[in-house]
Amino acid sequence: MTKKESSKGRRGPDRISSLPTDIMREILSCLPLIDAAGTCILSKEWQRIWYAHPVIQLDEVDFGADYCNYSDKHRAKRFAFLTYLENFLECRKRPSEFNSVDVDKFLLRMTVEPDSPAKELINNWICYALEKNVKSLFLGLYTFKHHHYSLHGIAFHTNWLVKLSLSGCEIKCCSFELPSLKSLFLYSVCIEDYDFKNLMAGCPNIEWLCILVNNKKLQTIVVSNPNLQFFQVCLLSSNGKIRIESPNLHSLEFVALNLDLCKVEITATTTVRELTLRKTYHKGTVIHIINEFPLLEKLVVYGPTELQNLPIDQPNLDTLVLKDCKVKDEVRINAPKLRLFEFMGGLQDLRA
Repeated sequence: MTKKESSKGRRGPDRISSLPTDIMREILSCLPLIDAAGTCILSKEWQRIWYAHPVIQLDEVDFGADYCNYSDKHRAKRFAFLTYLENFLECRKRPSEFNSVDVDKFLLRMTVEPDSPAKELINNWICYALEKNVKSLFLGLYTFKHHHYSLHGIAFHTNWLVKLSLSGCEIKCCSFELPSLKSLFLYSVCIEDYDFKNLMAGCPNIEWLCILVNNKKLQTIVVSNPNLQFFQVCLLSSNGKIRIESPNLHSLEFVALNLDLCKVEITATTTVRELTLRKTYHKGTVIHIINEFPLLEKLVVYGPTELQNLPIDQPNLDTLVLKDCKVKDEVRINAPKLRLFEFMGGLQDLRA
């Protein structure tokens, strides 16, 4: 017997490739992207599992680039990431016994450089995820000098998508048919009134909505989705309008709201039980918004806000949190059911 034959004869069974599929997928989901991709060399079974994994997380950070701090020295790393994206998509599309597996979660986070060929590749990945009945879709697409990456003309049509998060994108001329969508998060996006209206019309059953825009193209936000329960909004337009018509809204959060610059209309104020005000510098805005909701059970005010002669008159209020606030003179609190009170900030005089 040769040495090679002897070695082969002593080799035990390949136990790691005999693990149940669910356990192999769980192992892959716990590994960083590069390490998970490296399992393909273990065996053909691991390779097939990786190419059909229901969770796809593609982040340039795993290749050593950083979309938060753009640098030319990361160009080679971004190129390597693009190469991986192209090869991985090709492998995912190859015919196999696992091709029928749906995608539970898809995340793509990267920087798109000027004149980059990545646009078509990005669109192909989005279309692939939608074709595979993705349930959670997260896109963080950033461009050089903090311009917005254009999601132009993409058809977001699926009956399966439950969560959608878009960051750093410009949403233009897209179409939306998302009857199962429950959560929508828009952060640092660029979108105009017409496109926003179409977006909301395409998500009739949404329950959780977060809109944090940092441009002035969006002038009007109208929300009337009947199942909406939580709404967080930041509108920086100097002549903006927020109209909330959802009849079952339970929790509402305003960020950097100034009623001198933005008009707010709320038709169903008695359903709101939780109100949060963040970075609301204008005292008149704080007073007006609090008084709009007579049945609050929880009120949170995050500074820096100067609270001077602020009356809080809420008969059902259970929790009051004032953080990073500067109190001058007094804050008059009339809340007989108040159970929890938390204050962090400068205090001169507080009468409760």
